[in-house]
Order: sequence, then C-alpha cells, then structure tokens
Amino acid sequence: LDLSTSCVGFCVLESSDRSIIELGHVSLKNVEGLFNKVDDIVPKVAALLVGHNISKCFIEEPVQMCTMGMSSAHTILTLAKFNALGLDRRALGVHSKRNG
Repeated sequence: LDLSTSCVGFCVLESSDRSIIELGHVSLKNVEGLFNKVDDIVPKVAALLVGHNISKCFIEEPVQMCTMGMSSAHTILTLAKFNALGLDRRALGVHSKRNG
C-alpha cells in the first residue's frame, strides 16, 4: 500500500512469482477529515485482503524529511498520523522497493 491523504495506491502480487494480480488506487480527495478518510479506506483495504486471501500487507513509510517544493513538515506529520491509524503492517522504506 502507498498511503496518502488524497489517494491510496495498492498492488496485489502473487507470492510465488510476484506477478501482479490487481493494481489500482482509491481516491480520497472528496472525503473531508483525517478520521473520515481512515473510515473510508479501511473497509476497502479489508475487502482486498479478504478477497485475495492476502497473508501479508506492506505499507510504504512516509518520507521523514522535507524536500524543497515537495513535502512540508505539516504534510509529513499528517501522513505519519494517517499511516499509524488502525493498520497492522510492515513498513517499507520509500525508496527501497521503487528501485528493485
């Protein structure tokens, strides 16, 4: 999972050969408030987990440093809160899986 307060991206992989089973996103742009966003996305993620009989769920860690013109401290803190709410997960570094 790639969590954001405006869009949550997901990719379901076959464990044996890592082929893509399902790839998509859920828009949260029209959902107001952090807790409402969590309430909106949790059942959708749960449906993916159950529907595909998923045994492991990985969530990308939020960035930890501001980049000029990219993420403000406020954005980083908001994403950290969003990531922490209601999900048991293994964290992946933001750059660790994009490069390989």
